[in-house]
Amino acid sequence: MDGSAKKKKNNNNMLCGGCGSKVGYTSLESALKKISKVDKSEYVLSEIGDDAAVLKFGSVYQTLTTDHLRTFTADPWLLSRISAIHSLGDIWAMGSTPKVALSTIIIPESSELVQSRTLQEIIEGAKSVFEKEKVSIVGGHTSLGSELVVGFSVGGFSNNRPITVDGAKEGDLLILTKPLGSGILLAGEMQSVSEGKDLEYLFREMSKPQGDIARVLRSYSNAMTDITGFGLAGHLYNICKQSKLSAKIMIDDIPVFKGVNELINKGIRSSIFDENWKYSKHMFFKNNFKSEILFDPQTAGPFLAVVPEKKVEDLLRKTKDINSVCKVIGELRKGKPFIEVA
Repeated sequence: MDGSAKKKKNNNNMLCGGCGSKVGYTSLESALKKISKVDKSEYVLSEIGDDAAVLKFGSVYQTLTTDHLRTFTADPWLLSRISAIHSLGDIWAMGSTPKVALSTIIIPESSELVQSRTLQEIIEGAKSVFEKEKVSIVGGHTSLGSELVVGFSVGGFSNNRPITVDGAKEGDLLILTKPLGSGILLAGEMQSVSEGKDLEYLFREMSKPQGDIARVLRSYSNAMTDITGFGLAGHLYNICKQSKLSAKIMIDDIPVFKGVNELINKGIRSSIFDENWKYSKHMFFKNNFKSEILFDPQTAGPFLAVVPEKKVEDLLRKTKDINSVCKVIGELRKGKPFIEVA
């Protein structure tokens, strides 16, 4: 990427909420290398790098994941609903059916009445998602802290081997299920420069469960992931690395939320942007314009599905039937793990 684009990097010192507050991949990768050397249980099938842990008991596969969100809204119900959807993303992305959840809740110190009301709103927000998906909340942990944090550990089950990120094939097409830009819009909200109508639409989209689209995608996908803290670039590179392929994406085919490009032009970036930028060393930019969206962290973000070309037309018909607008944004090719942006 050329120097003129690099000058636009984030200079905002505020720590973002949502997935913008994740630890960067450099620090995380260093720590996870030590975990990967530990002998695995006979029940564990997955490797570090998959969206969720995969276990097998007899003929049944179990997927396990955990996630939480720092507050980005004053509404505990909304934060809880979005956190529930966000936490389910890893299970959905692996083609499993979520069944159980454990909550992790940190609430600010306050009066007993306020604490009780906050917890009730959080529970109701989570139930509005989990009940529809037939997921049972079976326990959790609650504590006091400096800010509101809501998260869930989720378990799913499948009779078939879950979809992992190493299953992509040469010639497969890349399908994105939602626009990008939630990290930038939330960072803009912290600086009071995001438009209210743009945030209203963002929250509405983040509040939509993705179980229906996930159930369609799992019948078509060779590999799948949900785009979260490491942005499209990081999650796509992980697929390339695990599947030993390269990718080409068309930047103009990637949908973004309204208001995002205007904020990018104003220099608004999520606080994890600089860390995500490091993925650019694995990328080549034929088209540099608008490429910064690739490094934006997503909260309750889209799925990135890897689908054989011959199945894409039928898939797009099925997704249209459930009012989901999926976009083909690129393809996978033979070659070392690398991403070309055209």
